[in-house]
Amino acid sequence: MRHDAGLCNLIPQAELVLGRAKHFEVFKIKRDSGYWTKAAIIAAIYAALTLLISPLSYGLMQVRISEVLVVLCVFAEYAVPGITAGCLIANLLGPNGMLDVVFGTLATFIGCRATYALRRYSYWAPMANV
Repeated sequence: MRHDAGLCNLIPQAELVLGRAKHFEVFKIKRDSGYWTKAAIIAAIYAALTLLISPLSYGLMQVRISEVLVVLCVFAEYAVPGITAGCLIANLLGPNGMLDVVFGTLATFIGCRATYALRRYSYWAPMANV
């Protein structure tokens, strides 16, 4: 017997709603080690590229060569947490302070997530981060 059977008896449409909610991609949590390992490698590459060219990466106008990695979000979902974590690490080690850590990382996450959401539209996907 299902734990939500009582709710389904009270509301006939609840079975339909609860049955569909299990299949949403939003509710899936990727816990396999390969997913997080690939994300960690991308984070390390992002942070290393940013710190390698730090005079350009942390100026008034930030020119980050590592932002090229955002295109990986078109091909793999694990690039989204990887690039976000790499940006967080690079911003924590940078001289620009907490505003850059919070809002820079948030902007990178939104750009990566939008690129991943637009992955079916090959012309528009890279534009999400611009």
